[in-house]
Amino acid sequence: LFVHFREHLKFEILVLIEEIFLKVLNSGNSNYHHKYLILRVFDKIAKNTKHLIEIFVNYDCDVESKDILEKMIDTLSKIAQGKFSKTEHSNMLTEKEEHSLKLYALKILASIVTRLNQFLSEEHKEAREEDNKQQSSGAFKNEFEDDEEESPHFM
Repeated sequence: LFVHFREHLKFEILVLIEEIFLKVLNSGNSNYHHKYLILRVFDKIAKNTKHLIEIFVNYDCDVESKDILEKMIDTLSKIAQGKFSKTEHSNMLTEKEEHSLKLYALKILASIVTRLNQFLSEEHKEAREEDNKQQSSGAFKNEFEDDEEESPHFM
């Protein structure tokens, strides 16, 4: 669904992530299996830089939309910090399951940071290479050399 139809299903993806995935992860009534399956979906999203960027651009940067990537990261960080140790979750998760979810959420967060860092490093490298090409071809002018000729003179 996400891979093949994402450009046509913007609102539906928003509802799926916010109203189903995040609610299940935050619910004290969801069992380990349900939470783990949703973390697997988030893990697949986190492993694809293009999907992360698309979620950020289409939701977090859209003034009329909700900050989905921010909410995903916030929920993952709460899980990694032990959100499930509260009493509302204690009846649904064993200590071993809670620990497993913490580690998985931390792994996903690390993957998100790694992918975004790689993307930004590649973009920065490409921008530097483009600047170097323009400088070597003489495309850049020294701003101070031509200022006197182009600026209007007032008396």
